[in-house]
Amino acid sequence: MLSFCKLLILIIFISLSCADDRPFLQNSIKRASDAILLPCDPYGLSVAHSCIIFASTYARKLVVFDATSNEMVLAPNGYFPLPIKVGPATHRLAKITSKQENFPYFLALDQALPALYAIQAFPDKTKKRLSFFTPQEQKLDKNIRPFHMAAWQGDDHVYVLLSFRDDKSIGILALDPQTGIIDPKVQPQKIDLGEKPSHIVIDEDRKFALISDEEKHVLHKLDLSTIKNILINPAHAQKSEINIGMPADKIYLQKRDFGEGLKSYAVAFKAGDKELKLINITDDKISLPIKLDAPLQVAYFPDEKSASCCEKKAQSDPSFNNRHWIALADIKGRLTYYLIKKANNNLTLEANSDEVVNLLDEKNFALGQLLLTSIIGGQVLVDPALKNSDNCAKKNMRKMFFVANFATARVRSWTNADAAPVEEEAQGYSCEGEVGVTRFGHTRE
Repeated sequence: MLSFCKLLILIIFISLSCADDRPFLQNSIKRASDAILLPCDPYGLSVAHSCIIFASTYARKLVVFDATSNEMVLAPNGYFPLPIKVGPATHRLAKITSKQENFPYFLALDQALPALYAIQAFPDKTKKRLSFFTPQEQKLDKNIRPFHMAAWQGDDHVYVLLSFRDDKSIGILALDPQTGIIDPKVQPQKIDLGEKPSHIVIDEDRKFALISDEEKHVLHKLDLSTIKNILINPAHAQKSEINIGMPADKIYLQKRDFGEGLKSYAVAFKAGDKELKLINITDDKISLPIKLDAPLQVAYFPDEKSASCCEKKAQSDPSFNNRHWIALADIKGRLTYYLIKKANNNLTLEANSDEVVNLLDEKNFALGQLLLTSIIGGQVLVDPALKNSDNCAKKNMRKMFFVANFATARVRSWTNADAAPVEEEAQGYSCEGEVGVTRFGHTRE
């Protein structure tokens, strides 16, 4: 008979062996409603990592994936993901657009209370506010129903633009740049803007904001240089409209040089539709609509530092600039790279049909169904002290992260073929421009 000590050692060994066979902290990130990628210092070690913050509506918490170390940021007990406690319907997140590389906090929005949370990504200088500590709940006007937000750092405040569920205006809040607390001395304001303003993005230079209008089928362009005047009198807002001729609830804004000099471009479409447009915001020029054969879910529009894509296409067409691309994911679980080309003084999008990624395939997510919330990405910070093997970093490549709010298992229960599909967690990544996807917690070959 085994002694108690030997039995205990055996149990521990078996437990560890079994744990190694399972994805790391499986089911930590389900039904993700939003996600952002930003620099952080998760454990207060004065070393910047890259973190992905995940929000899941009705979860009452945010969770953090450390993209540098490829693991969840853990709670103090070391066995569960660190929960950032927020409101019951915290569904939107916003990274602060700023010149400051390691901005101290990010924002979360609860649409039910409603409330705003400023959450530390880095400890403050006094160490009284640690990374991801439970944030202060800042109640908003109960008569509003906030829906979407974007934020940027101005001269003396951080400013937040809010859209609402049932309103023809957008709101403006002013926050303390160090703490994220709403400044009580600055009166919140509203700007009348079209019929149904919804999604908001901020120019990286903080010169303007784009706001989609799903009723008027336009993009509103709001001049941010006049923000102080707007807070005194909203009628002073300088704004214009770009008629895109279709509703849009997905807007991706970048500064790129596609052979016409460095300009601001936006990719816009409505999730569930088959039409997309590429808009030259600088010159108010719109590409011909791109018609697809399946409804779109999300897009990934990289910045000027994008990695190359489409190796097969580059080999067959020496004139192809393989840094000019966007990636589109459709409801059928296909990821297609679209090549941005210039023809007859106009930009066009051409599908790279040779390298379409079937995200549902066994070698990728191995799923029956996948609904994506977003694809986010860019350069992931490297920590020299870590010895983890990151295939993308080895190739000096950036990453795309796939954020899903619903997925089902590829195979139904073998005991009951008629059973409803089993819901799965499906968050993963790919090297930017490549044709393979890896789930969190798995090792990519």
